Amino acid sequence: MSRRVEGVLVVAAVLVAGCASQTSTDVVAEDDVVHVHDLLIREDDTVLAATHSGLYRVDDDGLDPIGDRRHDLMAAVLEGDAILASGHPDLRDDSLRVEDRPPLLGIVESTDGQTWSERSLLGEADFHRLVFAEDELFAANSSAGAVWVSADAGATWVARDGAAQLIALAVDPNDSSQMIGVDLDRGLVRSENGGDTWAETEGPALVDLAWTADGVIGHDDAGGVHRLDGAEWLTVEVIGDVAALGVRGDELFALRLPSTVLRSIDGGSTWKKLP
Repeated sequence: MSRRVEGVLVVAAVLVAGCASQTSTDVVAEDDVVHVHDLLIREDDTVLAATHSGLYRVDDDGLDPIGDRRHDLMAAVLEGDAILASGHPDLRDDSLRVEDRPPLLGIVESTDGQTWSERSLLGEADFHRLVFAEDELFAANSSAGAVWVSADAGATWVARDGAAQLIALAVDPNDSSQMIGVDLDRGLVRSENGGDTWAETEGPALVDLAWTADGVIGHDDAGGVHRLDGAEWLTVEVIGDVAALGVRGDELFALRLPSTVLRSIDGGSTWKKLP
């Protein structure tokens, strides 16, 4: 494990411990949320935000904490009614700690966002992105610096060969050999063999990615939304300070803190507020 990754793990653990004093009945202000990693949209339009300081429901008034634990959720994805997540546990929760192992969640699961149980790799892996494509689960494993793949929704894993320290990952939902990621050191990278090799590719400085029916979408720090058109990235819209992107089927969503959720059905060209 690189020193850079070790530093990230230490900082994350401190952040989780520092956020542990919040209560589950508070609506949290924007400044209290360290970082939003994933935006999850259920079929009933419930919107969930996986953050450094726990899981939140996005309400009209802001972000409403779910449960009384503040797990550092570095990645999350929906599997039907279940939430799969990774990152680092709230240090008060011994049920998600393994003696003599670092505080890593591996893959944990929950149906209510309050109680979590291990699915795999507790104390062994820290995934920074989780993506379903072609009935497989793809994960950016920061502990191993590579993409791992699971054919059974995260119970068992196979590592791909290519070295990549990814903070964002998008997988073609119809051809999982095609991947685009954001590497900590190299910026935009692309794989055409399912993560066995990676090559740098030109494009804007993106912080998040999603692969929709309209292609690859990304956003930058300034709120610019970009779509990959062939080999060229086009700026399709500027919607302000985007905290995270989310995908549900052919729909693309964006979260602007504290609680504005925008929806696009044309690859990010136009957006409307989700009621």
